[in-house]
Amino acid sequence: KMKIYSLKTDNWIKPELLAQFFSNKFGIKGLSWLDSDESENGEWSILGVNPKEFISCKKDNDITEENNPFKQLQKIKDGFWIGWLSYEAGAWLEPKNKWQNNEVATMWIASYDPIIRINLIKKEILIEGSKLKDVNLYKCLIENINKKNLTNKKKLEFDFSRLNLKKSSKKFIENTNKIKKLISIGDIFQANLTTRCEIRTQDKYNFLDIYLKIRNDLKAPFGGIIVNNFEEEEGVLSTSPERFLKIDNKGYVETRPIKGTRPRDKDEKIDAFNALQLITNEKDRAENIMIVDLIRNDLSKVCE
Repeated sequence: KMKIYSLKTDNWIKPELLAQFFSNKFGIKGLSWLDSDESENGEWSILGVNPKEFISCKKDNDITEENNPFKQLQKIKDGFWIGWLSYEAGAWLEPKNKWQNNEVATMWIASYDPIIRINLIKKEILIEGSKLKDVNLYKCLIENINKKNLTNKKKLEFDFSRLNLKKSSKKFIENTNKIKKLISIGDIFQANLTTRCEIRTQDKYNFLDIYLKIRNDLKAPFGGIIVNNFEEEEGVLSTSPERFLKIDNKGYVETRPIKGTRPRDKDEKIDAFNALQLITNEKDRAENIMIVDLIRNDLSKVCE
């Protein structure tokens, strides 16, 4: 079993400044930052830089054992691993369905040693790793960061002129009617219908610049950025109020959707009113029943 050393820094640095500092030092390739927002479900932010090892599967959905991301995941050893598994990885689980080819790697996952764990509520930074020398090195680097060199915010400019929302809206309505028909004949009972938007930047920005812009305007408990270390850089940026899955060291699985819910409030009267409004709202009740049934069905496939 891997022995883990853990040291706490003597100073506090915000996670966005840590991400900037280490991406400047080691390069943005291989950067993984699981971000959060200091809420009840967002206590920790986790940063991985300079990966020691990585495993990946290429973009196209060629259903072979070599490209099977789930087989590749079985190669993972002990340690700190962060990465992505694309939606299209489902092609290996349900090969009869029609799947689009990925525009990024089907899977990319990397091992980090040490890892940086940031407690956003207690304002503490922990360095954890298997080699005490490296843990001490990261601790020393963080304690000697000059914040003044990292406070400049880059202004990002985007060209929205090519964003044809009228065309997207027409297609969205067509797809909505198609989904309604599929529901009416019992083929499906739920579908996540989304609209894809593409915009051009006025200059070349790196993934971290873009994520920091998003984060500044839209903080969430389950956000983050992952950049692979390929020659052709690929990145995944995310900000979400929902937790898809969490598995603890005892094997318990947790999922936290927000469909059919209301926010809690410290004021008991407002909290009670929100609960009453939720119970009496036909649409939200239907969404809640639907998502609970869906999650229960999904978990039943993989849980005892």
